[in-house]
Amino acid sequence: MNSSRSIDRRKLGYFQGTVLTELKHIKQGIEELKESVRDLREYLSQTERRIDRIEKRLSFIRGVGLTLFAIANGIYGYLFNRLWR
Repeated sequence: MNSSRSIDRRKLGYFQGTVLTELKHIKQGIEELKESVRDLREYLSQTERRIDRIEKRLSFIRGVGLTLFAIANGIYGYLFNRLWR
């Protein structure tokens, strides 16, 4: 009877050790996921800053383009009126 109890205790100890090992692996996996999420958030933040800079450049280029178009349209209108008088 004692021998069967000691076997059961050994099995129980083995399973406890296995469970604890698996819990450690799960905890390590969770920490790695947290780190990945932090990295992704930083990457997203950098990407958003890049998009903001590009939008500002496009806005500037659009403004310059409209100004140049207005100037060219004015010159064209002036020349057209001068030629057809």
